[in-house]
Amino acid sequence: MRAIGYVVPGLIANDSWKQGPWRTLLASAVITLATRTVLMLVAR
Repeated sequence: MRAIGYVVPGLIANDSWKQGPWRTLLASAVITLATRTVLMLVAR
């Protein structure tokens, strides 16, 4: 379950890398934080 929090942002970052590195870094950071927060809430 925890692997999803690392795999999904990696795939999205790899896909959106063509649009520019800054948008990719920002998007991947937000998605990673969001997925980790959701996983923490689910793990309770």
